[in-house]
Amino acid sequence: MTEHIAQLSELISKAAHTLQSLSSNNVNGPTFPELDDLYNPTSEEFRSNPDAALAANVIVEAAFQLIACVRPPTHSIFHHVCGHIKASALRVCIESNIVEALREGGSEGMHVNDIAKAVNLPPEKLGRILRYLATNHIFREMEPDVFCNNRISSVLDSKKSIKDIISAPEHKHDNTDGFVALMELFGGDLHKSSGYLLENLQDPVTSASEEPFHAPIQRAFNIDVPMFEWYKRSEQEPRRRRFMVAMQGTSVLQPEADLLKCMDWNDISPDSLVVEVGGGLGLSCLTVARAFPQMRFEIQDRQEVVSRGKSAWDAIDTKLTDRVHFRAHNYLDPQPAKTAAVFVLKHVIHNVSDPYALEVLKQLRGAAAPTTRLLLVDSIVPYACHARDNSESIDIASNVAPSLLPNFGAVNERVYISDLTMMLNLNAQERTLSHVQSLLEKSGWKINVIMKRDDTDSFMQPMTAVPV
Repeated sequence: MTEHIAQLSELISKAAHTLQSLSSNNVNGPTFPELDDLYNPTSEEFRSNPDAALAANVIVEAAFQLIACVRPPTHSIFHHVCGHIKASALRVCIESNIVEALREGGSEGMHVNDIAKAVNLPPEKLGRILRYLATNHIFREMEPDVFCNNRISSVLDSKKSIKDIISAPEHKHDNTDGFVALMELFGGDLHKSSGYLLENLQDPVTSASEEPFHAPIQRAFNIDVPMFEWYKRSEQEPRRRRFMVAMQGTSVLQPEADLLKCMDWNDISPDSLVVEVGGGLGLSCLTVARAFPQMRFEIQDRQEVVSRGKSAWDAIDTKLTDRVHFRAHNYLDPQPAKTAAVFVLKHVIHNVSDPYALEVLKQLRGAAAPTTRLLLVDSIVPYACHARDNSESIDIASNVAPSLLPNFGAVNERVYISDLTMMLNLNAQERTLSHVQSLLEKSGWKINVIMKRDDTDSFMQPMTAVPV
């Protein structure tokens, strides 16, 4: 056991030395930021160096594994079970605009009495909440009852003024990168839904159900329709607005997959039709449209979404708009596009359970020609162990440090959070590679290419399939 601890400690030491060396040797380039610095996108530029990004990931997972080894198991379970307390404390700060208040208070920090006055909360209770978060390196207590932002807390800054947020709270997330909206969504609705997971699993009506109206969110909010139907109700307009912005914020955690890199487009006839199903505004196809000036595109989604598509493309590049068509279409209905060279499904089937995913894939298969390709871009869930079949395993840590979990453990916890998020909201899921392969085979497709992933903190796994 002590040998394993020594191995993990050595991994951390070597990776830290790598970061230090890269930082000191790159005088004019990005350096490793301090915890007490404020966050901005440039503070993370050191990760653009693959060696630095890998070293940082090794430190994170080795440190988590080291803590798991040396902390008393009772303490570890206690900390995990009490995660809801940290989430609740963060929700107070996010939705009460604490980060914005501290930003306006300046670099010297603010006394909790002044923070509480700015956000209209009781100072004594707020101080206890902030101190707990500062103990977890979220915020910094500079002196007794005086707090300021740090690199971690400042990622929650909407960059809006307190005055503007209070006067128009419904516009807090407008023109932002969506990350704060995403954290509000997770800390609020999802947090409440997660509290009903056990009840949902124990209830014989919902336990084995794969229907989207039998998820924990229905129990949490006492509704009897799928989440997206609930969001359509007029009284849920604030939730709907926040959700739309929050989906943009996912790219902060999980970089958007560039469709141009997801398959070899040179193998496709230059004047072909590319159909993105459930494609939103279709902005994923822009890079492909620029690179292949003769290709035509069709973007399919709900009417309320595609009605905004043309203006979204116009705002980016009016020269491309003539080559794109927007069609309102339910992906469970027969596919109307019969001449597509490529069907694109990006972040679609993870929104539905297996019976519905099969129906989506079957509708595309029914409209496919023998040469049609299906480009599937989704998160693939790796096992937390080495798989017997190497084709199933995504052991991204094995060649780096065999003593770490093969899925890089806590570094890539996001894919598992996403999986359970789908369960909580939609009764859906992320899937393993073999699970996706099984769905494709049952619907008349077979995988022909799985693109190699070069990064170590993304589980976006593009693959193409062809009709059987």
